[in-house]
Amino acid sequence: MSNPYGALVEFNGKIETYKVKLPCKRDVWFKIFLNGEGNQNAHVELYNKRRGNIYCNNGGARDWYGGQKTDFVIDNAWECEKHENDLIIEITKTWNEVTISNKGNVLYNQLFTQADGNCYSMSTHAIHTQIWRYYGVLAIQMVPHMKDIKTSEPTTSKSNDESHGIKYEDIELIGIDKKITSKNEETLLVLSADGNLALSCKNGKTVWESGTIGKGLSL
Repeated sequence: MSNPYGALVEFNGKIETYKVKLPCKRDVWFKIFLNGEGNQNAHVELYNKRRGNIYCNNGGARDWYGGQKTDFVIDNAWECEKHENDLIIEITKTWNEVTISNKGNVLYNQLFTQADGNCYSMSTHAIHTQIWRYYGVLAIQMVPHMKDIKTSEPTTSKSNDESHGIKYEDIELIGIDKKITSKNEETLLVLSADGNLALSCKNGKTVWESGTIGKGLSL
């Protein structure tokens, strides 16, 4: 798992929008925690381009870590950006629903009622992310305003969002620290900043990990 990213968020209105830039030609398992004041409201998790889940704290029977997890399957096709290196998904949350979309195509939508605990009528004040078994670079964009609180200064770039006509910050979440690629490019050995050493195949499958996350290894 990568180093988690955290940010305080402030939205001008009742709609929260998060955009996540992913590699076009491979699956990435990631999760975004939507936190309230002092506790978690919800999370949105995608295992790949086909499966995911939404968690509501204090929701339903509260039989999954104090809340309710709803698994879902995505049947619609994803569309990559014009250069075909990336694709962008948009997660939109209002007081009573979450919608996951890609280039205007709705991939999944879930409505909430009072029975869904903190997913219903609770604003997000901070986000955190988790990403598993991927050592490239992902980016998250929060529209229209955010305040970065990452301990180390992130790489940022300003750009225009043509679909919304507003500006946002593109914040680097993960950077590769040290990597060794075999001559035939079939295997990749990565030492990440969190201290984990991993051996991966060309197809992205991790075949071995040291399990030394947070153990203070230095490069």
